[in-house]
Amino acid sequence: LIGLIMALEQESMLKPEHEDNNNKAKNYNTHKSVFIYICVVCFGIGTWLDLNGVWIQIPLIVDKVPEGWEFSAYLGLMSNLANIGPLSVVLLRRSINKSTAYEVPANFSILTVGVVALLALSFLWDKSAYFLKQRRSIWMLVLCFWLAVVDCTSSVTFAPFMSRYQPLYLNGLFTGEGLSSLLPALLAIIQGVGGESKCVQQLVWNETTNQTVNITVKEPTSPRFTVRTYFLCITALMCLSFVSFIILVLTKTGKHKTPGSHTQKTNDHVSEKRQPNEQNGTTNQSLSNKNEDWKLDTQQPPHFWYSEHGLFLICIFWISFVLLGCIPSINTYSLYPYGIKTFHWTIILCQFTYPLLSLFVTVTPQMPPRGCYVLTAIGSLFSIYIFVTAVTSPCSPLVDKPIGKIIISTVWILVYLIFYYVRIVLGNHFRLLTGHRGLFWYGAFTQLGAFTGAILIYILVIATKVFREREVCVTYDCRF
Repeated sequence: LIGLIMALEQESMLKPEHEDNNNKAKNYNTHKSVFIYICVVCFGIGTWLDLNGVWIQIPLIVDKVPEGWEFSAYLGLMSNLANIGPLSVVLLRRSINKSTAYEVPANFSILTVGVVALLALSFLWDKSAYFLKQRRSIWMLVLCFWLAVVDCTSSVTFAPFMSRYQPLYLNGLFTGEGLSSLLPALLAIIQGVGGESKCVQQLVWNETTNQTVNITVKEPTSPRFTVRTYFLCITALMCLSFVSFIILVLTKTGKHKTPGSHTQKTNDHVSEKRQPNEQNGTTNQSLSNKNEDWKLDTQQPPHFWYSEHGLFLICIFWISFVLLGCIPSINTYSLYPYGIKTFHWTIILCQFTYPLLSLFVTVTPQMPPRGCYVLTAIGSLFSIYIFVTAVTSPCSPLVDKPIGKIIISTVWILVYLIFYYVRIVLGNHFRLLTGHRGLFWYGAFTQLGAFTGAILIYILVIATKVFREREVCVTYDCRF
């Protein structure tokens, strides 16, 4: 396939001699441009594909790993420790004077690690070993850490690589990033989760009394295909992203004609997107006036922190603290008491929120500051309910009633919808009005909030044992 692409590339460089040949060449180049755009989309799928796939499999994993319901806290911690990856890239970029020479080798290494780690995870996810006198899922935790490194690092290497291309192709990368959440969710829908676990009687030998005793054990039902098959499917998608990247490296279609021009054109494109125009949906004059006001702030650094920008960064920290750090790490304690089906479908629906909101925000990319504060407060109230359900497990509110399942699923989805929407709107705010400096602090406060939340929940789950599991085959006297 790569040889065919290279041959076609050389053929396209030949100049047609007749008008008919010109028309054919135009159609041919158009088809090639579409093909390259599809490759960019497939390349973008590799951004957060693997880690999203792991999170979606949590309902099927927690009952089969030694960590049990604590596994989400471990995974949340590993996901945030992986920020060492992008930090290393930033230091590397500074050491080579902001050269772009590292981008292709870095992306090649990232995608290689992603494919190998996913393939290994497919066969080792349920293997355990003793560590510090306790049985742990060593293989899975280590592999998940490297998958998280892949995802986090792709955030700072994929987009810079796309600066070689015309601005149109950058939209393809963002489309692929949305599909990195959507495709694992669709695959999980096909997989299913089976039914609720059953309690069966089983005879076991008691070595203490030297007699057979009858005990009740949980017998989980099986999904349409196994966790291993699911991870192999995710591996295939990651391979598709890898092959697409190789094609992009070897072809010239869509790239800027002159060396170095891609950086200037990309900067010009970003500058244009900072201005209100019809393309990004911000056509009102008030935003133009507001843009001029904020430009004055960016020229005076102290004003940045004591203006609305500083308040927005506090919102970003809090949203990331809750959305990316805390609630993913306690999803088992909040959702699993209501049943594995509720757990499974809620996790899937939450994965749909980001790509759907990405489409919605193209229509309403801006919001008044008061609206951001109100939505943040509403999302915080809903997140408090999530914490209440987790802390009160195994007797979470309305845990034995159908309405309880509906409420908890709705609350989770609303938290994701509200907080993701505010994050995207604030990201647009910093992109339009503060440029590179604002986006840097936006990313920094996002990572700081997520890491702080993950550390806090890890301590609460592992050290203090605030959260408790709900046994399927135990009858609880839950009064609420």
